Amino acid sequence: MKSTKGKGKRTHLEMLQEEYQLLPDESIASASSESPSFTSKKQRPDPLSVFPTPDARHQQTTDLDLKHFTQMTVADAIDNALLTYEDQGEELQNRVVLPRLMNQVDLQQCMQLLEGLSTSNPHAEIDSVLFEVEEKLSINKKEVQQISRPEASDILVRIETQMRALEQSLREWRSRHPNISPIKIQNDNAFLDPTSAHLVPTLIAYALALSQRLLSGASKVAASATLQIMRLYGNTLAGLGVKTTMLQTRSLDDIPNKIETVQNRLNFGIVTEVYAVCPRCNFPYAPQNSPISNDVVYPEFCTNRSPLSSPPCDTPLLDSKGRPVKAYEYYPFPQWFAHFVAQPGVQQYAKEFCEAVRNEPAAPSDKVNTWDGDIYRLLRGPDGKLFVEGGDEGRFFFLLHVDFFSSEGSSGRGKHRSTGVISA
Repeated sequence: MKSTKGKGKRTHLEMLQEEYQLLPDESIASASSESPSFTSKKQRPDPLSVFPTPDARHQQTTDLDLKHFTQMTVADAIDNALLTYEDQGEELQNRVVLPRLMNQVDLQQCMQLLEGLSTSNPHAEIDSVLFEVEEKLSINKKEVQQISRPEASDILVRIETQMRALEQSLREWRSRHPNISPIKIQNDNAFLDPTSAHLVPTLIAYALALSQRLLSGASKVAASATLQIMRLYGNTLAGLGVKTTMLQTRSLDDIPNKIETVQNRLNFGIVTEVYAVCPRCNFPYAPQNSPISNDVVYPEFCTNRSPLSSPPCDTPLLDSKGRPVKAYEYYPFPQWFAHFVAQPGVQQYAKEFCEAVRNEPAAPSDKVNTWDGDIYRLLRGPDGKLFVEGGDEGRFFFLLHVDFFSSEGSSGRGKHRSTGVISA
């Protein structure tokens, strides 16, 4: 097994960047000016103080050369963007150096809870304990993954061993007592309409910085500097007037210092999972996340047997840098569904669909609409009632469509290429 740092998941924006065959961030970030050195954070300028107001600029000198002014403000914006990321790095480094004793105590308590379980216990009691252990394990993982200092390496190894043993015990219990509770999906951030939350000048600044990042492969520092320059330009332009209006102030205040903030506001942070695929037999391997870090692990060789009586495929899955030779990327269904139901009209359509089926218990002989099918009147839910009788709950049906055809024509002899479409 080989570890690949941060390659098991990608955001939607990163995926689009690779499709456009963009340059990596480092190639452009290295071309920016070096950040100024400060002995302490107290000596660093406040991010907003880097950009004096138009009146302050004019008070300093009334004969300021426009070219020099532009060069100076652009340099200030780049320096400020670099300082923002340096501050973020120091903040991460100043977090807890060693895992708190509470992490180890929680893991030990979780193991004791599982060891105290018996197959003779009531199913509800077993489920309750498993849910409690899974929740504590998830919380501890998030806390431990924030620790990156080398001084904590020995304790992190011990914690990783405990977590892996706990996960193995959980898998064994879940194989006998599967979780049949409804899947909880948090999609508050998916209900997004940028045009209603921000004014047009703000959206223009967002579009300019994002287009640099997406189409030109600009680094995070460069895109963040663009946002700050746009805000500086707006402040300077507003200062030429008699009085700044509330709308102008709001438009400029909504422009953040960092491009990540824009990406989160516009939902570009959707994470995909990257599977390693065997280049010979196309067998997929899911990324295995480390309990104590954000690294992912893939097998080095394919172990698939097809048929089962044959020897393992044994084809190398990773290149010299530990990256999958062939990768398959997809959006996890719960995450995709969370954004799907957030689209305007989707939930209302689902409710009307179920009502149409309930209002006509017998399927019509002439099939005109999707809801005319028999399956919707036969499929029952976990409670034994018809699935469409969900009450206040939303009920959704998904159909899987598969169709393959020869895109280059068909012939009785010779090679041919088949193209397929799979949709849901």
